[in-house]
Amino acid sequence: MKARCSLALLLSLLAVGAISGCLSFKPVEDPTRFYVLTSQASREPPPGAARLTNSVFVAPVETPTYLDDPRIAVRQDENRLNYSDLHHWAEPLRQGVRRGLRDNLVALLGDATVHQLRHRGPGDDVIEVQVNVSRFELGSDLRAHLVADWRLVNVKSGEVLAARHSDERRAYRDNPSDYSPAVMALSGTLADLSREIASVLVQVTRSANRSTFPPCVGDRSCKATSEEESTLG
Repeated sequence: MKARCSLALLLSLLAVGAISGCLSFKPVEDPTRFYVLTSQASREPPPGAARLTNSVFVAPVETPTYLDDPRIAVRQDENRLNYSDLHHWAEPLRQGVRRGLRDNLVALLGDATVHQLRHRGPGDDVIEVQVNVSRFELGSDLRAHLVADWRLVNVKSGEVLAARHSDERRAYRDNPSDYSPAVMALSGTLADLSREIASVLVQVTRSANRSTFPPCVGDRSCKATSEEESTLG
């Protein structure tokens, strides 16, 4: 009888141990959240965009190496950054920025103008958008901040059609448990940059078209050229 009780006790202890072991291996939910940039440019093309005949291609974007970290960066001061352990980018940031730029430019200029491939054909006049991002982060002042140098290059001739420096900022609502408002603000700075690029694209192509007009050779020729320029304007 005593042996039987000991065996029953042993089996009970083994059962409790097995249940405890199962409980201890229960999966723990990962609290990490992942975010992507989205297009926020409204489908309102800049004036003159309908006359843009060039193909546009967004080149791979350059970013500083400190932004290669998948964790979202928050600048505390000019020389100090924090990285969020719980809020991460769902894709490499330089790829996300390039995709966001392209999606915004498609919204502004149309997918017939902005292409995935650099060369559409031997006769096409392709303008390449080259962007070098030096800052793309959140700030302790609750503002998203994008700083970039960019230029427009005629692929066929290699001519730099325009070069600009942009500094875009957007305020956001603080929410430590959800960075969605902050990422929306970063997407907004990218949309602002895209609108600036689209506007300059229209301006430089308009100027290029004007420069192809023949020089004036008499009053009638000058008058015709002047009328054509006023139509383009």
